[in-house]
Formats: sequence, structure tokens, C-alpha cells
Amino acid sequence: MFRIFSILFVLGLLLLSCTKDNADECDDDVPEYIDTTTLISLYNGMQSHNAGTDCKKCHQKGGNGKGWFVVSGTVYDSLMQQVFPNATVYIYDGLTSADPLLATIEVDSLGNFYTTQDIDFKNGLHVEVYGKSFTAKMGSLIYAASCNKCHGVTTNRIWTK
Repeated sequence: MFRIFSILFVLGLLLLSCTKDNADECDDDVPEYIDTTTLISLYNGMQSHNAGTDCKKCHQKGGNGKGWFVVSGTVYDSLMQQVFPNATVYIYDGLTSADPLLATIEVDSLGNFYTTQDIDFKNGLHVEVYGKSFTAKMGSLIYAASCNKCHGVTTNRIWTK
């Protein structure tokens, strides 16, 4: 009985050693919080919201949205007024669609696409958006993919038909 009490006492001391008074000493042992939520948009999905806004305002480290989006945006029709549901976004490692395909992201029913999939942008990536009868292609390489940060703000909305 004394042995069990001694073990519990030692464990209690260890737990009490990380209090607010010495929290700085204990913080080195606690890894920085990383959101490991896996999210990706799907055809016919209805989980997204706020079409046309910059998704990463909320879906990033420190934001209040679930998941840290690596790629996100909204696709519109050719008049750029209505969202275009169920298109497909392809991301290639290189200058064209002949280069290796890194990611395929389905656009949901609300016209939004997003993923938390880890994608390396360091060399620049090529993006294409396939609709039913038209494929939109980025004219330059991208190095980040918070698409609504520019599209619909400083450049045309992403569109297809």
C-alpha cells in the first residue's frame, strides 16, 4: 500500500510541476498546435459557404474556420455572375497539364473548392479548371492558392462553362 501511495505522490508532483508559475519552462515540451483536420470539397457537396470571399481569412492558423486550407476558391459561369457547380480543379507541378498532376479538387454544389492536402508550391504550379465544355487555365504559375484573394478582387473571377 505504501508503494502505491509513493508512486501516486511522485506522479502528483510531476503534474503540479507544470503550473502557471513555471509555464515557460514547460512550454518547450508542448508542440505548437497543428490543425490536422482533413477537408476537401466534393461534387454535389453542400458544406461550404461564403462564395467569392477569401476562404483563408478564417481557414488558416489562428482563424476560426475548421481546417487550414492550402487551396481554396470559387468557380463562376462564363458571365461571372452565378457560381458554376461540380467543375474540377487540377493542379500540376510545372508549366502545363503535360507535367505531373499533384492534386484534383472537386468543386461543390455551391461553386467552392478547397483542400487541406499538403501541396508544395515552391517551384510554382499550373492550374486548370474544367467545366462541361470549357477549360480555364492560369496564365502564369502560382505560388499560393488563396484564389479568391485576387480573383474577383484585382483580377477576373475564376470561370468556366
